[in-house]
Amino acid sequence: MRPFHICIFLNGCFEEWNFSLSVFDKEFTHCNLNQDEKRIDLLIFVDGGTKYFFKNEKKIHSVKTLWVGDEDSLETDCKNKVQNIAHEWVKLSPNKDFSDFAKALDVLKERFFDQNLFLEIYGGLGYRRSHEMANIQEVKQFIETRPGKTLCLFHKGLMITNTKIEYHGKEREHLTIFAQKPLQITGCLYSGFFTLERPSHGLSNKISSSPAIINPEEGVVTIYIEENLNELMKDKPYEQ
Repeated sequence: MRPFHICIFLNGCFEEWNFSLSVFDKEFTHCNLNQDEKRIDLLIFVDGGTKYFFKNEKKIHSVKTLWVGDEDSLETDCKNKVQNIAHEWVKLSPNKDFSDFAKALDVLKERFFDQNLFLEIYGGLGYRRSHEMANIQEVKQFIETRPGKTLCLFHKGLMITNTKIEYHGKEREHLTIFAQKPLQITGCLYSGFFTLERPSHGLSNKISSSPAIINPEEGVVTIYIEENLNELMKDKPYEQ
């Protein structure tokens, strides 16, 4: 079944990640939104993340557009622009015990409970580590509490999923895999059927034959792609 493709703009550090992967029997490729047009099913602006879309004049064409937030980080000029294109506006009270992103995920859970989803998130990482971790944990809970299959891709270089993916990366590109349930790995230095019994078991794998295939038997798997790790480690020869 074709997944529902959703782009979400958050208020973290804006970085783009060029990737090529196959999931749900469909290939997805990203190469610089300022040059290539992207057609998606739903575009979600989460409060201050709105500014990244308009600042970079993103070429995203969406069937529907949703804004969610409490307006505590929404700039006036962005508010005026997004009101012109948003099909729906979900205004939250600033006196709440959850994040704006959490509410956006709640909306998705209500509307697409058992549907396959591909969530592509911009600005979900970086800046405040507490917010970054909250975003990651909210996604994991979202995936774990609905029956539909989900791939959540954070720009730059993090995927969280409960379904099989094929990542078309470069040979010897590093990736790290965290999972609490058994999974099958193919096309990597450490391939086979694994139960990663402790967190450090999944560190520093490498692609040996693209695509790298990660297939969780059950539960949720977290995959960090570290494109430039070889450059970073030139002066640090130790590798776990």
